[in-house]
Amino acid sequence: METLLRIGFFVVALSMMVVRMRWARRAEVLEPGARDVGEGAWVLPLRILFLPVWIGTLGLYLLRPEVLAPVTLTVPMGLRWAGLAVAAAGVGLLAWVHQSLGVWFSHRLRIREGHALIMVGPYKTVRHPMYTAFLMISGGLFLASALLPIGVVVLGGVIAVVWFRTPKEERMLTEAFGDEYRRYVARTGALFPKLS
Repeated sequence: METLLRIGFFVVALSMMVVRMRWARRAEVLEPGARDVGEGAWVLPLRILFLPVWIGTLGLYLLRPEVLAPVTLTVPMGLRWAGLAVAAAGVGLLAWVHQSLGVWFSHRLRIREGHALIMVGPYKTVRHPMYTAFLMISGGLFLASALLPIGVVVLGGVIAVVWFRTPKEERMLTEAFGDEYRRYVARTGALFPKLS
C-alpha cells in the first residue's frame, strides 16, 4: 500500500511539473512597454530554500523512504489517499487555469500591452485559481507523504507566496483594469468561489 502511495505521489508531482514547465516555455517574453510589478526581495530566498528541499525530499521519498522516518508523521492511510486525490485534482485545476489564461500566462506579475482580464474557466468564479491549485497540490502531497519537510517548506512556501503575492497582484490588476476589475472582485472569491 505504501509503495502504491509513493508511486501515486510521484505521478502527481511529475504531472504538476510537466504542466508548469509546458506553460512556462510557452509564456511570451516580456514585450516592450509592459509593466513588470516585480516579486520583491523575499522570492529568491524562498526559491533557494524551496527547490532543494522539494527535490531532495522527493528523491528520498521515492528511492530511500526509510531515511525520512524521523520526519514522517503518523497519518491514517485513508487521509493519505484523500490527500493524493486532492493533489491530483489540483493538477487538473492547474492545467485548466493555464489553458484558460492562454497567451496571457506569465510566471511573473506583469501586465502587457493589450492585456485581457480573464474571466472564463476557473476565473469565472475565482480570481486566483492558480494559487488554489498550488495549495491543493502542496497540501495534498503533504498529507499523502506525511512528510514534515513537505508540510513545512513546500506547503509553507506556497502559503507564503499566496500571502505576499496576492495583494500585489490585486493592486496591479485594479490599476490596469479599474472598475472592470472592481466589479469582478465584487462577484468572485479570491481562492474559492463566493458562497453568497
